[in-house]
Amino acid sequence: MKRNPYILAMMLTTMLALTSCLGDNKDNIVYTHDAAITSFSLGTLNRYTYVESSTGADSLVKSTVTGSSYRFYIDQLNKEIYNPDSLPYGTDVAHVICTIGSKNAGTITIKSLTSDSLRYYSSSDSIDFSQPRMFRVFSNDGGDSNIYRIKVNVHQQEPDEFNWTLMSEKQDAYLTSASHVRLSAAGSDVYALMTTASGVTVLTNLKERIALLNTSGNGDSGTLDDADIELSGQAINNIAVKNGRLVVYEPEKNTLHFYGKDYEKREGIDARVSQLIGATDANLYALSTEGGLLASRDNGTTWTEEAVENANKNMLPNENIRLVSIPSKTNLETSRLVLAGLNTKINTVDNMMVWGKVEENGEYAESNQWFYYPKSAINKYPLPSLQNIQFEAYDDGILAFGTTSDEEISTIYFSRDLGITWPASTLVSFPDGFAPQNTAYAMTVDSENYLWLADGTTGKVWRGRLNRLGWTENQKSFTE
Repeated sequence: MKRNPYILAMMLTTMLALTSCLGDNKDNIVYTHDAAITSFSLGTLNRYTYVESSTGADSLVKSTVTGSSYRFYIDQLNKEIYNPDSLPYGTDVAHVICTIGSKNAGTITIKSLTSDSLRYYSSSDSIDFSQPRMFRVFSNDGGDSNIYRIKVNVHQQEPDEFNWTLMSEKQDAYLTSASHVRLSAAGSDVYALMTTASGVTVLTNLKERIALLNTSGNGDSGTLDDADIELSGQAINNIAVKNGRLVVYEPEKNTLHFYGKDYEKREGIDARVSQLIGATDANLYALSTEGGLLASRDNGTTWTEEAVENANKNMLPNENIRLVSIPSKTNLETSRLVLAGLNTKINTVDNMMVWGKVEENGEYAESNQWFYYPKSAINKYPLPSLQNIQFEAYDDGILAFGTTSDEEISTIYFSRDLGITWPASTLVSFPDGFAPQNTAYAMTVDSENYLWLADGTTGKVWRGRLNRLGWTENQKSFTE
């Protein structure tokens, strides 16, 4: 029988190849042209902070930070690596052990801080990341390389530290002559409403007024500036902010004013509207002449009665009413509304009432009713009865303070559970020098999370915020 020489040749080649593979235990190395850093993580770092001792002296305390808990993002387009969530204040990043991975085991080098020289990266070396460092990665065939900028972000402030800044050393004559003050922030603008001795309400842009005080000093005269607007006396109790515009209602004239980028006036408002109490981006809310609640989705043209928990409808407040809106973190187009005020129809002592509602504005949203937060003996921190209550959404909760029955300024209360319990705030306190003697004081919060505080006794205005609420967020996702 004849054998095909081609088949014999193929069989011999295969046998030789198998013999070669079986007799060689070394891995075949594949060289590529790719040069990229594919991973970056930190080891354990030291942190140094000062803690005040019982004697008032500062002591330096050392602790550790688990660096691997802070994720680093790699922007391959711009060749940048950074941690969007900064390391805690006081973390030592001058002595860092890090782990860096490269594609196909490419060679990684680090540039010197003082020259253009490169040295090989080692996972056991301590690296100074007190400033951004440049790393160069080479493909394993040596034919290509890329330079990456690696920045280790560290907070430069204690996150929960709050500091007030006095906005002007000069006294504002409007404030010292006002019997009642309201502050309201619409976007980046902060408005002050002040009731004068003549019974009118003066509306002014507070930031512009402070700038005037700090430069020309004309604000000391107490005369109206061209930008100031006179309104009827009850307008001070009828303000809201909707879609970045200040809304003021004049009950005496049955007129709504919208101030902001575009001014708008609406007359002949529904006669059932007794007092404008607040707004969300979707609705204006008002107290009705019958003691109920009204809402308008078309900026005051039409008003509908709100559903209220029937069993407790007599517990709705009728004076000193404030409303805040806190967007939901889990549901789109949904907000939690909290309303507080005094109910003088029941009694004049311990008559602070708190109500809540979930406002839904999606395509298939339901109209939810308002529900009463009942007073309970097991609640050790109810919101006390306060005159001239200041009520602002802040830091995912609500800040409140006002005048007590002893005609003293209360502590600042903070509700983390959106209106149920009100312990004293551990983060925000009054600035030195804040000592109003009447109801001529006010607070608001602007779009940059600054709290504004005005004192009609001293004519001073302060601004402050929690450090972490002013921090910017780095990019965390890359889609292109």
